[in-house]
Amino acid sequence: MEKLSDCHNIGKKLEQRLFRVGIENPQKLEEIGSNDAFKMLLDLEGDTCFNTICALEGAVRGMRWHELDEKTKIDLRIFYDENKKL
Repeated sequence: MEKLSDCHNIGKKLEQRLFRVGIENPQKLEEIGSNDAFKMLLDLEGDTCFNTICALEGAVRGMRWHELDEKTKIDLRIFYDENKKL
């Protein structure tokens, strides 16, 4: 895949958001990982939602985020809750 929008869960809007934090292709997203990419978006936007981190994790794994196993979703929720801005 050459474009972020070719990845599962990443549409044009999320692709543009990722561009703004310097993530410009699927390889860079995989290198950075979903947690750090989420934190970068959160620092920029301040209000990034839980679905975003799920979408990013699914994209890194090459799957729809709805198919993530429950343990992964729980781990993502804990990470989200620990890092979201109040």
